[in-house]
Amino acid sequence: MSDQPAPPSGRADLVGRILGYMDRPWKDAAIALLAIMAGAGWLIWSERERLFAAYLPKPHHGMVLASTVELTAAAVHLVEINQAAMAQVWAFDIGGNAARFITGVNKDGTAWRPGDLQLPNRLPVIVPGGDEVALIEILSGNPVCADLAANPGLLFERLAKAGIRRICVIPIPPTNGRVLALFLVGWLELPDKRLQAAAVGSAVELAGTLVRQ
Repeated sequence: MSDQPAPPSGRADLVGRILGYMDRPWKDAAIALLAIMAGAGWLIWSERERLFAAYLPKPHHGMVLASTVELTAAAVHLVEINQAAMAQVWAFDIGGNAARFITGVNKDGTAWRPGDLQLPNRLPVIVPGGDEVALIEILSGNPVCADLAANPGLLFERLAKAGIRRICVIPIPPTNGRVLALFLVGWLELPDKRLQAAAVGSAVELAGTLVRQ
């Protein structure tokens, strides 16, 4: 038998990731808050928005996004080299629980716009039934890929109805705790794992070049 301890449960791992963002005295307060919330139900919807808004780091004030022209060129590049149906860029503000559309492009070179799917230009980041673990991964600077059929949220719902089956979300920049925007890259058919990995790798490389000090 192995002497190694059992891996942490999904919930325990999520707690660890949240607390990993915090330094004292915030960590002590967060531990108390999480303990109270655990007794009343895991990450109750009425409380979890406060948790993210109050304790997760705000974007670094010394960093700004590249121009819309540069962001659009990056989206075009991702579509061209990765056989994707579309690529988008959304500004990301976890403190304000908001994602704001900046630019997007379809495979045929036409502009992708939220209005095409009767969507507003500003959407909430945290939604009922959302995947908190995926959100923490993104806040940690890590890409997340998923089938749209299993994801809540108005944007993903409308993209799924438009035929998008798989999507990858890549933070800009890919740096722990300093996310200013997101790449969304989507496919009409489930991509080969190697193609998806190549797309994510390309997006991560681009994401590191699209901020200015």
